[in-house]
Amino acid sequence: MDEIRALFAKTKEAQIRGYGVGRFSFNVKGGRCEKCQGDGEIKIEMHFLPDIMVKCDSCKGQRYNAQTLEIKYKGKSIADVLDMSVDEALKYIISMGVVAPPTRKPPERSALLNE
Repeated sequence: MDEIRALFAKTKEAQIRGYGVGRFSFNVKGGRCEKCQGDGEIKIEMHFLPDIMVKCDSCKGQRYNAQTLEIKYKGKSIADVLDMSVDEALKYIISMGVVAPPTRKPPERSALLNE
């Protein structure tokens, strides 16, 4: 994940705006949605009933603030990358040059990760 954050931080737009690697973490102030604290959900306390979690109306569940989501790498925001399936993410990360393509086919049970 650190390599992916670093790639977003190295984009021209991120550098112009002065965004560092931490901007692309939903765990710290700056890049995360402050309304939900980077959780993507807000807890609603229900008196006499179990609490419920609802999608944050500010970030729409993407966990980042609007300024952070404006930064794109190969047409995708950091939230888009984190929302990818395993197969999509593998192709995207290989295209970034972060990891090399697999040299052999993974075991069949890896298909279960996509469900």
